[in-house]
Amino acid sequence: MYTTCQSIENKVGGIPGWKDLLQAVGFRFEAARNGLPPAVFFPQTDPGDRLTQASASLQALLGECKVKVR
Repeated sequence: MYTTCQSIENKVGGIPGWKDLLQAVGFRFEAARNGLPPAVFFPQTDPGDRLTQASASLQALLGECKVKVR
């Protein structure tokens, strides 16, 4: 499965480091070619559970950042 780099850039809104983070957990980037835009391919395996661990850590961090509204 894949998506375009532009799609992710639209969602992260210019936050730096997203490419490095995705590469660190197994996502693969391919440059534009044959008329297709630059793409990000999702990992098909999770060696060492890197993706699972990163996901759990990010969810925990985001959970800590929630603002309680009264």
